[in-house]
Amino acid sequence: MTIEEEVFQKQCPDFTKLTAAGFTKRKRDYQFEQDFMAGQLRAVVRVDFTGHVSGNVIDNGTGEEYLPLRAVHCGPFAAQVKAGYIDLLGEIARWCFVPEPFHGAQANRLSAWIQQEFHDQPEFVFKKLPDYAVFREPQSQKWYGLVMNISWAQLTGKTSASQDKSSAGTLSLYVECLTKKLGVSEEIANFVGSLGTAVGMSGCAGSWPPLLAIYTIHSMGGNILVTQAIIIIILCPIISFGTAGVPGGGIILATAMFVVLRLPVGLISIFAGIDSFADMTRTTTNVTSSMVASTLVSQSEKRASTK
Repeated sequence: MTIEEEVFQKQCPDFTKLTAAGFTKRKRDYQFEQDFMAGQLRAVVRVDFTGHVSGNVIDNGTGEEYLPLRAVHCGPFAAQVKAGYIDLLGEIARWCFVPEPFHGAQANRLSAWIQQEFHDQPEFVFKKLPDYAVFREPQSQKWYGLVMNISWAQLTGKTSASQDKSSAGTLSLYVECLTKKLGVSEEIANFVGSLGTAVGMSGCAGSWPPLLAIYTIHSMGGNILVTQAIIIIILCPIISFGTAGVPGGGIILATAMFVVLRLPVGLISIFAGIDSFADMTRTTTNVTSSMVASTLVSQSEKRASTK
């Protein structure tokens, strides 16, 4: 987040006040210029017609942009410059910006419509989630609306496999990792990655169902037989074909294995309570095995092409 975004977050420009505050209207935006730090530097602030604010600081001595302003670790003078620039932005915000309840324009439009139609204000009731708000029905005090600030990564699947429960949901992430960090071609990454979300689920089919089956056999006071071990070894790769890379897929496969091994299917419910946590680990295993396969295929193709 830039300095301007931090200062002007949850604020919208009042374009009718910009000119009076010293802004000059140009073709694509409004521009404000003012010297500070005893005339050594000049702040240039721009507000485009969508309300986005940007700016920079010019060294009046050299005529070039003062780059230490954006540095994370800076010296005493740069820290003073940054503080002075933030103070100036704060004055601009007080002059010609209007506070808004939410970050997003759509959420603010919805809030304004609710206020106009029902005269209800958003209530920020979550201490740990200050950007989340609710709307209540005045008489019953029950919520009828909830506004949440969800990151773009969660909406586009740009999460890590250790936090996700769906191998298919992380496909875009590990294809990007393969192509940009490991040098795998897009054709191989997309083909093997997509294939890996439906075939050869090492976590959902290779680890979880056998683990549950062996645990169940021992919990019932028995020992696993050689025939049962052979069935598990043969059955795991078979049931991995066509497996959907969705949350809870391991429980479905474990149920199929229980039926074949003639184990009580009702015991599956015991493991359902912890399945959500185990699903993250299974997804990590699935994605890792698929990435390893993609890398091996890529290396073999490179060796074949050199020959």
